[in-house]
Amino acid sequence: MGVDLVQQYDTEAESSSFDDLPAGTYEAQIVENDRVPFSKKEDKGDCLTLCWQVTSGPYEKRLFWQRLALWFQGSEKTPGQTVQIANQQFAAVRKATGQNIVNNADELMFIPCSVTYGPQKNNPEYSEVKKVMPLGGNVRQIGSAAPVQGNAQQARASTHAPANQGTRAPWPRPAA
Repeated sequence: MGVDLVQQYDTEAESSSFDDLPAGTYEAQIVENDRVPFSKKEDKGDCLTLCWQVTSGPYEKRLFWQRLALWFQGSEKTPGQTVQIANQQFAAVRKATGQNIVNNADELMFIPCSVTYGPQKNNPEYSEVKKVMPLGGNVRQIGSAAPVQGNAQQARASTHAPANQGTRAPWPRPAA
């Protein structure tokens, strides 16, 4: 016996595209975060996964992800080097959001940033977050030592508030 779908869906909804987001710089905000295993095959530690959502333009509401290997313990590179790179990337996110000290990744949510996304240098078939900067601020290359200039608090104040007013994710989460 089939599932009754009467009045359970929007007959006017358009289909979604799952094509990769084109390389470019987007106004985006973190809408979800999680701590996930670095690898499904073997225990190499964990990553902080940030789900970014584009907040304006033709790709508004499109999602892309950033993985930060803050708890990496594998052997591809020295674990210290991998964790150092992840910490530099996380520093760029913290500075762009104006959150210098973060106790919980939820503190980074729903703060508009300017994020550059594009192909990986060593594996161009995959894309990654390349730069994160405050809106209206100067670029800080992820992993570079150059400081971010500009005031993230002022940048956030000059932007429009997200539609959900930063209170919850823009979609309901399934019950655990």
